[in-house]
Amino acid sequence: MIRKILFLVFPLVFALACGKVEGIKDIGIFKPRAQRQKVKPPTPKYRDVFNAPLERVWTATLQGVEWMRWAPAFLDKKKGIIRLKEAYVYRRDGKIIRSYKWPRTDILNLSRVDDYVSKVAIYTDPYNPYRIVFTQESMVINVNSLSASKTGVVINYRIRPYLGSGRFGEELRSSGYIESRLLQKIREKLGTEPLAKTSLR
Repeated sequence: MIRKILFLVFPLVFALACGKVEGIKDIGIFKPRAQRQKVKPPTPKYRDVFNAPLERVWTATLQGVEWMRWAPAFLDKKKGIIRLKEAYVYRRDGKIIRSYKWPRTDILNLSRVDDYVSKVAIYTDPYNPYRIVFTQESMVINVNSLSASKTGVVINYRIRPYLGSGRFGEELRSSGYIESRLLQKIREKLGTEPLAKTSLR
């Protein structure tokens, strides 16, 4: 009698177990992608509103750009656009150099600009095993008239690190250091304080 009961129970248990396994198969299980999509960090824009007409602010901005020793690539006064040349920043003979040509191989072997990047960008990746050899940078400045006596300046600065692994890393978020220095120089040239403090747009 006991054998008959066991003979009937075992197939039933097996059928229930199979039913549960099939149920699990029907559930959509999330599988992470093999390659993680890189999310491009938002690039902040820094701005000030100056209590001065467009002509004066435009001139002061160009003087500030000259002070930075960063040559313009394109100027459109009517649209208020100042686009600077794409630049490469690296270290040569212990000094930080901004150039408009790809660095030579001998420079790449010796250059390291981690300290510079930590100042101009938000770079907090302690697990990156590669040093930053140089950076590729660009800047677009918009100078727009808000009224007859008020002018706004918006700066969009972008920076990408070139790593010791021989490739570019992801674009870094600006720390605002360079933008704030340029805006301060514009203030000095105008001899006036801005109506609004330097802020993100």
